[in-house]
Amino acid sequence: MAILENIWALGPRRDQAFRRIACLLLAVALSVPAVHGQRSASEEELKAAFIFRFLNFIEWPENTFEKEDDPIIVGLLGESPMEKELDKALSGKYVQERPLQLKLGATAEALKDCQVVFIAESASEELAAVLEQLKGAPIVTVSDLPDFARKGGMIQLFRADNKVRFDINMDSVKSAKIKISSRLIQLASSILSAEDTVQESASRS
Repeated sequence: MAILENIWALGPRRDQAFRRIACLLLAVALSVPAVHGQRSASEEELKAAFIFRFLNFIEWPENTFEKEDDPIIVGLLGESPMEKELDKALSGKYVQERPLQLKLGATAEALKDCQVVFIAESASEELAAVLEQLKGAPIVTVSDLPDFARKGGMIQLFRADNKVRFDINMDSVKSAKIKISSRLIQLASSILSAEDTVQESASRS
């Protein structure tokens, strides 16, 4: 309470202070601990937790859902250890007052009713075709494949300095009429465009 009272006393500067605190809280929320109890979390656990937390900061087009209680469906394309971890991360959870659901698929066509699709390494050879099939659809494409964002994927997860980080291709996001919160964008390592230009995120400054 003392912190909030001090911020309120800042007058015209308080909005900026609130924004900084909001970004700090989001950074903490996305900082999945490497240790869970006495056990180190696997990379798949960390990435599944990131995907779950991303859902709070994504807005899909208005006509994406037919009913108010329609689930947010996270698809997994290909075989991957992520299946088990995504199931644990999503099972029984709600985001934006919608239940979460995991769907497995062997093709992009089978996952076109999803709101998020994670593309596993086993589907890497078909990546170009998969991204072309999902292009323009209101589906957030996520993967940990090398250069995924540069090739047109929306969010690329990767490990650096023993932490899970992510890049965002904003051109791909905008072409699907999807909105990503500026608070999440500020935490990205890099923001990429279709022309492969990279702007260092404010989180690195």
